[in-house]
Amino acid sequence: MKPLLNDDTAKYLEKIDYTSTWSVAHHMRFLMFANYIVQNNVKHVLDVGFGQNVLVKYLKDAGFTGIYTGVDMNSEYVKQANCWLHDNPTLPFKIEYLAGGLGIVEGQQFDCIILGEVIEHVSKDISVWFMSTCKTLLSEHGTVLLSTPNKIDGKINWPDDHVDEFSY
Repeated sequence: MKPLLNDDTAKYLEKIDYTSTWSVAHHMRFLMFANYIVQNNVKHVLDVGFGQNVLVKYLKDAGFTGIYTGVDMNSEYVKQANCWLHDNPTLPFKIEYLAGGLGIVEGQQFDCIILGEVIEHVSKDISVWFMSTCKTLLSEHGTVLLSTPNKIDGKINWPDDHVDEFSY
């Protein structure tokens, strides 16, 4: 396995605002996701709400060779990701970006579902349905990796588009 903090990854780490706890934590979570996926030889990943395509860049640097499926409700993110994919045609893994919600991959099975900085965008009244739907998409021994920001020193430290706060 390649080290995750190689020269290629360094260019992404340069974009981190090290004065912002949120920015550092956000990127470190995706670094840990990529590490888990590669170390556990995950074959098929579903990245729900892939946003600015952060995980794919870390997976590329980590040496991932499976199948990556990214879904996002924001069609502009899907368009940007497909442009990035067009500019990076020699990736060692298959990628598919889809615009929409979990229903767009209904009936498929994934070895790992990534919910990186997503659950806080889901209101608590549908969060049980959301997680149950994710469970139906998991292969028999699949794993969900979930991260969410929370209050730091009792202060909210995240963007306004977060609709709820979750904790243990």
